[in-house]
Amino acid sequence: MATHGENVSKLVIPVIVLWAISTASFLLRVAAIRIRKRGWKPHDYLTALALVCLTCYSIVVIIGVVAGAYGENITTAPMDKLVISLKVFFASEWFFITAVAAFRLAIICLYLELFRNAWFYWCSIATLLVVVLYWIASILTITLLCRPINSNWNPMVKGTCGDVKKTEFASAGFNLVVDLLVVTLPMPIVWSLQMADKKKMGVTAAFLLGLITAGINIGRIVQTKLCEPSNTTYCALDASILISAEITSGILVSCAPTLGPLLLRNRAHGYVERSSRKVPTIGSSGRKWQQRKLQSTTLLNSQDEYYELDKSGVLMETQITSPASRHFGNQPHGQANSRYSAGILVENEMRVSDSAAPAGQATPGHVQSW
Repeated sequence: MATHGENVSKLVIPVIVLWAISTASFLLRVAAIRIRKRGWKPHDYLTALALVCLTCYSIVVIIGVVAGAYGENITTAPMDKLVISLKVFFASEWFFITAVAAFRLAIICLYLELFRNAWFYWCSIATLLVVVLYWIASILTITLLCRPINSNWNPMVKGTCGDVKKTEFASAGFNLVVDLLVVTLPMPIVWSLQMADKKKMGVTAAFLLGLITAGINIGRIVQTKLCEPSNTTYCALDASILISAEITSGILVSCAPTLGPLLLRNRAHGYVERSSRKVPTIGSSGRKWQQRKLQSTTLLNSQDEYYELDKSGVLMETQITSPASRHFGNQPHGQANSRYSAGILVENEMRVSDSAAPAGQATPGHVQSW
């Protein structure tokens, strides 16, 4: 059996490191929001909620090992430390289930924003409902598993409890299934996008970070099998580290796809510099038109629009958008260029008129859509 100091080091160091990683990833997300100059969206608030819950969870489990008996055998722990540990364990469960639900809902809300496919929309809504219902079921389980409720932390109170081990197995197993579902849900759409394979691999890797969460749930299943659930204080030490890692992984998965404005910032600036040059009209009339400001969004579509004059004198307006997007109603023209591998390309031919035009039509030096 490890000493108290060893238990403190074993728990506190990894918990603080995992919290720092989660906080850093969320701050990068906030920086990306500022670069994008957009308001906060539901998935941003849900990720913030997950981080708040992780912070609270980290605080209470550190209390459990410093002031309580985390890592010690329940039969030899002093009564005062035992009560502290059991209270901490009961409180930590609430933060855990809320954090897990929050980062899953954040990921699903991000999916709904990125992908507009009808079947994907309803699959995402169904998954969202499963996550919400599981969160409600977890609340009822924590509240009703042991009756009266104070028997959860007071050994002197005689109460009755359900099968804790079966509950732990069911929780870890269900979490594993949901994690795999959330991770694999967007893969068919991602690989159907008209983008370079290298870009697809990058987007896929960002979403597949969720497999780490699934792997941690497998670790929780193994830990539940090897550790006697009645020895709560001893098992809580390793379980707390695994749970902190699971929440951290979920926050990373939620944040990674939103960091496009940071990861692709230099590339976006290159496009801005090129597209900011004035495009002359045919016949050297000297007239120029206003360029639209490029915008960077997620890893899926790093640019908004780009104008280019081709060799035939036709100005191509290229719009980069997500699959089945409802933002643009134009029909695709031509093949996707590797320079625009950030999303699906929608091109419109825009001819430049250098001759007099009848009233109501395009005047010289103006753009006329075809």
